[in-house]
Amino acid sequence: MLLRRIFILLSVSIIAAAPAQQEDREHARITNENAYYSGAASRSSANVKDGINGGVDEYIYYSGPASSFPDQSLWVSFESMFKIYNGWLHHYCSTHKWGPNNTAKQVQILRDAVQSIAQASHVDHRFIMAVILQESGSCVWVPTTDNGVKNPGLMQSHGGVAFNPRDERGSIFRMVKDGTQGTKYGPGLTQAINESGDVYSAARIYNSGSVAKDGDLSNGNGATACYVSDIANRLTGWVDADSKCPESVYN
Repeated sequence: MLLRRIFILLSVSIIAAAPAQQEDREHARITNENAYYSGAASRSSANVKDGINGGVDEYIYYSGPASSFPDQSLWVSFESMFKIYNGWLHHYCSTHKWGPNNTAKQVQILRDAVQSIAQASHVDHRFIMAVILQESGSCVWVPTTDNGVKNPGLMQSHGGVAFNPRDERGSIFRMVKDGTQGTKYGPGLTQAINESGDVYSAARIYNSGSVAKDGDLSNGNGATACYVSDIANRLTGWVDADSKCPESVYN
C-alpha cells in the first residue's frame, strides 16, 4: 500500500516559498527535551532489544490526542521489527509490482542506514522504521508520488532523492536521511518531533503538515486520516491483520 501524503495547500505554499532554511538539516538533531521522555527520541540507537519481543499482529484503531495512543512501553523492539516484517522487507516490491524485490544486501544497508541516521539525529530508530514501512513497505524501488510536491524514496520525503541502483548504499542512506532529518525543501521527522515533542503528533505533522485544531491525530487535515493510528500499530506489532480503521475516516 503506497500512502500518498497530501499536504494542505497552505503548508505547501509556505514550505515551497522558503527552500533555504536557517537550520542545518544535514546535521539536524532532536533539541526538544520532552521528546526524550515521550519515546520520540533516544541518545543512542545501539540497543536493538529495546522493546517487546514480537508483539501482536492485530490492529487497534486509535484517535484523539497523543495521550490516547500506545505508550512506548508497548512498542516492539527494533530487532523484532526486522523479524516480524521480514516478509515485507524481502517481497513487498513484487507484491506491489514496483520492481525487483529488495536483495539481502539492500535490506542490510537499510538496517545500517536507520541505525546510523537514528544515532545522528536522536530520532528513535523504531519510529524511523515504522515510517519507512508506512510510506514504502521498505521497498527501495517505491515510486515517487507527486501531489504538488514530489515525495520520493523509502520515506516519501519532501523533495529528496529516490533509489539509485548504481549507488545502492549512498542512495539508501540518503533516502533515510532525507525523511528523518529533512531536506532543503521541507522538514523531516526531526523537525516534526522538535515542534511537537512526541512521536504521534510528529507523525501527524509529517503526513499532513500540522495537527488539526481539534487535536485529534486521526483528523488528517486532508491527508491520510489513519496515518497516526497505522504508525502506532506498526510500533506495537501489526503486520498483516485487517485494519480496523473506520471506512468513514478514509473518505
